[in-house]
Amino acid sequence: MTERREPASEDTFEAISHPLRVRILRALASKPMRFAELKRRFKMRSSGGLDFHLTKLGGLIVTNREGSYSVTRQGTRALMAINTVQGCRTWQRKAYYTSLAALLIAGVFLALTNNTTLLLIMFVGTIFWMSYLPS
Repeated sequence: MTERREPASEDTFEAISHPLRVRILRALASKPMRFAELKRRFKMRSSGGLDFHLTKLGGLIVTNREGSYSVTRQGTRALMAINTVQGCRTWQRKAYYTSLAALLIAGVFLALTNNTTLLLIMFVGTIFWMSYLPS
């Protein structure tokens, strides 16, 4: 196998910054594929476009003697990092909406009990808190 140099972290981040490259990396993690197979799978018209993305993946992929691409250890670590970040974003979004629901329930309760001082404090806090909406 011909393994490329191990990329620096900034190269790795650049490599996984494009959604197509992440999809290519995931596909290659499931099974090695040749250039033509990758081109068909991702419905790419341009061989140059696919070659550009494969080149950007640098040390995250490797080619064997038959020309099949597969993921290196560094590529596997990059995929693990992607999955971790995506899991954190999912957790963050769930926590945000759970907190929002709790605030709404507390607001309704305070409104029903005519506790206007606490309701006003909660309203101002909620407006401030909502300015940090997750993207």
